[in-house]
Amino acid sequence: MGDRTTDSLYHKCGEEAVLLLINEMKKHPILYRSSPRRISQPSVELKMAQKDAWLDVMKVMAETYGNNICEEVAWTTWRVLYVHYGTTNASKKWRDELSFLKGCKRPMVKRPAVKVVKRRQAMTTDHSEEVVPHKLPKSGANMESPPYHPSQKDTLYIRYGADACTQLINEVGKYPVIYNQILMHYKYSHQLPEEALLAWNKVMKAMDAKYAGVPTELAYRAWRTIQINYKKVNCPKKYAGKILFLNNVPRRKRSLKKSNWSDANLLLSISSGHRQETPIYPDIDFSSQESPNEILKKVVENTTNLQQDDMSELEINGSDFSTSEVYDDVPLNLSATSDRCEDDLEKSARPSAAQLELQPPLDPFKKLLEKIWRGAAESRAREAIMSELRRKITATINNVEDIMWAKAVRTANV
Repeated sequence: MGDRTTDSLYHKCGEEAVLLLINEMKKHPILYRSSPRRISQPSVELKMAQKDAWLDVMKVMAETYGNNICEEVAWTTWRVLYVHYGTTNASKKWRDELSFLKGCKRPMVKRPAVKVVKRRQAMTTDHSEEVVPHKLPKSGANMESPPYHPSQKDTLYIRYGADACTQLINEVGKYPVIYNQILMHYKYSHQLPEEALLAWNKVMKAMDAKYAGVPTELAYRAWRTIQINYKKVNCPKKYAGKILFLNNVPRRKRSLKKSNWSDANLLLSISSGHRQETPIYPDIDFSSQESPNEILKKVVENTTNLQQDDMSELEINGSDFSTSEVYDDVPLNLSATSDRCEDDLEKSARPSAAQLELQPPLDPFKKLLEKIWRGAAESRAREAIMSELRRKITATINNVEDIMWAKAVRTANV
């Protein structure tokens, strides 16, 4: 476009020409309400009514200044005035004349209004467990958070006070059929067993006499919460250990109703006889100075001391143990001992398909373990051998117990 001074309407025709251009543009809102940023040839790029309005402006300018007015110079002057208006680069000379552009020009960048976010005050209450704040809506950093108003659950304590809770506890204490129930299984009072439900109705009758209109489910929810949490860490301090009749309620043990056997005593039966009082895993005094190897040896010895009726009835995979098969003349070797120990232990625990009745292990099995144990203790690699032997002994004992349990289940089903 050449030198800026030659292309400026102000330098070419003077200040009056610029004022005339502004006044003529002010008469045509269809022109100044749209941005001229991307238009360089208005007579070509403008369409329909905008083009006609621009031609009217140029006609007035040509009548006043004749051939000295160029369309390109006039449009460039208007575009500079429009773009710079409202910015720090705008000339103060034309500020009042261009006031009609206020509200029509769209700013390039929207600056969000800065708002102060109020800090929520800390909540202090003696019953913070029952206070539930309103869920705050999702908001941006510049948005003002809504006022905080904590709300409380509708509980017996909130509605009727602490005396109502004490009265409820005293009334329930008269009926063991209520406080002996596992209320974790009954969320609502109407789900209670028939006998407990009748007793609960009596409790509510006494509560209604003192606190008229007390809801049944409100009282039940209060008692259910107290009983479930009584022996837990979240029990309120004013109730912890002070409800005497709940202190005597025994702790519930796991029921055997869902097990594979109907009577737990059947697990103790083996064949036609029964186990003596010798447990599978005898009690061990861990405060003694015995080494772990000596303790494990005692476990193996006590495990194999089971009552037996007839030694001749034991057959494992069609082969019998005999003392002549024990390693009498063969030196102890790590790999050979581990392999043979594994084979012998697996044979002693695996019954054949036709053998449905399992008899307890006999002395040859015990002697075999003792022989291997003594040989492992005297070997240079005794730690590795004993570690492997412990693992295999444990696996074998587990297999024997599983078979005994299976036999007990079959006996119960018969």
